[in-house]
Amino acid sequence: MKRRRFVLASLGAISVVSASLPAGAQTQTIRIGSAIADTFAEPFYAADMGFYQKSGLTVETTGYSTGATVANAVASGTLDVGLSNIIQLGSAAEHGIPFVVVAPAAQSTPTYNPTELCVSKSSTIRTARDFEGKTIAVQSVKDMLAISVQAWLSQNGADLSQVKFVELTFSEMAPALERGTVAAAAISEPILSAAKATTARAVARPYGAVGARFYTGGWFTTKDWARKNPDLVKRLTAAIYETARWANAHHDESGAILAKRAKLDPDIVRKMPRAPYGESMDANLFQPPLDAAYKFKVFGRRVAAAELVTL
Repeated sequence: MKRRRFVLASLGAISVVSASLPAGAQTQTIRIGSAIADTFAEPFYAADMGFYQKSGLTVETTGYSTGATVANAVASGTLDVGLSNIIQLGSAAEHGIPFVVVAPAAQSTPTYNPTELCVSKSSTIRTARDFEGKTIAVQSVKDMLAISVQAWLSQNGADLSQVKFVELTFSEMAPALERGTVAAAAISEPILSAAKATTARAVARPYGAVGARFYTGGWFTTKDWARKNPDLVKRLTAAIYETARWANAHHDESGAILAKRAKLDPDIVRKMPRAPYGESMDANLFQPPLDAAYKFKVFGRRVAAAELVTL
């Protein structure tokens, strides 16, 4: 029953790419799924740059619309490995879903600010307390953006019971600000830059209220698959970290791949902040968002980072 409750959405595959297998290497194909977005784009970089092949792997990489659909696909066995956000993976741990994180994905740092809490340019809102009695748009009321906004408001003296949250897609947020339908919106790239150029003014960078540095997502599989395929996991993590090092150092080249896969304007990708990826595993960096999720009642119990990384 827990597994069925966790299956949140139907599958929404977007595209498929493959990495070919070098002669003499293991023939098992690893099916990997991820949203095609900057924070989850490593699988596509690895495929295009040959890092899977270099590690002796055959990989089929599929794009999905959300982290929830990726988690659903891994839980059901449609995928072997997926990438999802840390809140989704923490929720899986809370409900006893047997996932294990094998490597971090993107991380939030003091200099990486892909999401900002915005108001209209004509708004008089300046401080956290100014949001009392107002409505804030978030993509989901139980994701990292909503949690970080609550953390920022709380740290800066606002009474959260006086703030209302509603769900909108990122593309709906700037028009809603302009109409006055909402007082504020937590907007992420690539929509953020366009919104700030037209209708929006940034008030805060809320991720910093969760922690100075933390992982926002991870590469994961089921514990059963990891136990049965230790060599594949070892070689896959080697490819992941090589991809992370390359992507962190080659924004122009990785940006071209991202623009192609996500069908984004290359000029927008060149100008927007780019996600830094974890180049090694530090399980402690999963803890800040997990603790914030518990504090703001997204989780019913505290989830320890060790639960995510232990077989």
